[in-house]
Amino acid sequence: MVKTLSKKNQTTNPFELCEMLNIIVVPWNLDSNTNGFYKYIRRNRFIFYNSNLPEHQIKYVVAHELGHAVLHTRVNATFTKSIHWANLSKIELEAHQFAVNLLLSNIDIQSFNTKKDICLYAGIPLEMEKYINK
Repeated sequence: MVKTLSKKNQTTNPFELCEMLNIIVVPWNLDSNTNGFYKYIRRNRFIFYNSNLPEHQIKYVVAHELGHAVLHTRVNATFTKSIHWANLSKIELEAHQFAVNLLLSNIDIQSFNTKKDICLYAGIPLEMEKYINK
């Protein structure tokens, strides 16, 4: 899905993809436990992200919510900080895998020494390093 989407739209930037796919991205002053959420309302897709997050986290959150928008269009989803990584639902896991693949699609991961280094560089949560194929 990531390859098809990025090739068709000539970008892997989650903000640019959202614009091209008519997904409205909204910075919002969310509580400290919420990174962002995806909302589907009357054939309109919205991504809200916590405007208090550091820039590299915002990019990951938008990529994650974009995953929901393209993979689970009609399912509303919230990305919280207090998630239990071992107990992710199928749709949350798919959105995380989508975000990891999107953010790594233009990076030469072989040039990094560890998966942790890749995560830090790309703004990917360290808990997702097991999904990086190096």
